[in-house]
Amino acid sequence: MKKILTTLMLPLLALGATMPVQAEGDAAATSNIASDSAIAEAQKALQKAEDSKGPNSPDVAANLNNLAELYFARRQYAQAEPLLTRAVDIWDKSDPKGTNVATGLNNLAELYQAQQQYQKAEPLMQRALKIRENAVIPDQRAIATSTDSLAEIYRNEGKLADAEPLYKRALDIREKLFGADAPEVGQTLSGLGEIYSAKNDYKKAEPLYVRALAIMQKSSNGNSVDVATAMNNLGNIYVSEDRLKDAEPLYQQAIAIEEKILGADNPNLAPSLINLGMLYRNQEEFDKAEPLYVRALAIQEKTLKPEDPALALSLNNLGLLYFSLGKYSKAEPLYDRAKAIQEKAYGPDNIAIAPTLENLAALYHSTGRDRAATRLENRAANIRSAAKQNKTAG
Repeated sequence: MKKILTTLMLPLLALGATMPVQAEGDAAATSNIASDSAIAEAQKALQKAEDSKGPNSPDVAANLNNLAELYFARRQYAQAEPLLTRAVDIWDKSDPKGTNVATGLNNLAELYQAQQQYQKAEPLMQRALKIRENAVIPDQRAIATSTDSLAEIYRNEGKLADAEPLYKRALDIREKLFGADAPEVGQTLSGLGEIYSAKNDYKKAEPLYVRALAIMQKSSNGNSVDVATAMNNLGNIYVSEDRLKDAEPLYQQAIAIEEKILGADNPNLAPSLINLGMLYRNQEEFDKAEPLYVRALAIQEKTLKPEDPALALSLNNLGLLYFSLGKYSKAEPLYDRAKAIQEKAYGPDNIAIAPTLENLAALYHSTGRDRAATRLENRAANIRSAAKQNKTAG
């Protein structure tokens, strides 16, 4: 079951601003401003800053960061990365211990995290947090942001023992700063819930998700993407506890909220469709699962680039459905395409590819291609072993 967390977006700078403004928000809110015209305006502002103040001015770095944020919101990571790298380099040379470079490092780490490049993200976020902690006047809000983000990186790397105390620290800071019912608190509660969920400690995870959902419902009158996210998280716990009847209405409500706010074709709707589809597939209600999977894939194919890693999840899920139905000729090209996308996005040895290889291997076994299946299984096993060793070494 895919877990969904509120995403910490990159801070949006006012065009031409000198000092960045750290902001938190959801992907939908940010993507709404990432229009072609907004990008064109940001490009003009960047060019104007370069012409008037030179290529290495902090004002140029601010505009680079601003343009990168827009590309990030559109999942155009290849365009965002060199902009953020250049911004960090400029800030690093002008003030290596300043708040601007901490913001740039934080943002570049978020970019790598969005691409599951956690080994690149980790040292950047660690440095961002250290700079913020050592500031003459520490900004506790910024410290909480980097602490929460570093915890999420550790969680995604499987370093749960490192992530848990960071989430607890971020939670403590945010409760003191904003109060027990603030949306920022709900975000960190969700992250901490992920830790316990990953440990299969659902008794600890459930109350955190319940509280996070209550916070999000109160802060938005029950009608925001954050509410839908919290519903999905709680639904995932119920599925893990085999409480499928409790999970189903949560997934259905999450879809209804996202359709209302985001529109029927927004890519952020796809994970909720996939979650409900998984629930039905696990109950062997394939006639209910298939249209959800097909719709999720259609949305993503319409709105994302063909090489976007998010497509691989939908391709895998629909492939699994067809495999369960014995429709191997339909499943195989879906697996093949998912594998190609992931290899291009992450490289051939990333842990994200292992499940796809295992799915394809099972199909090969079922169609009499045992030697090819064994090769895929061995490759997946080697990837998982290397990832485990890296985790232990870290």
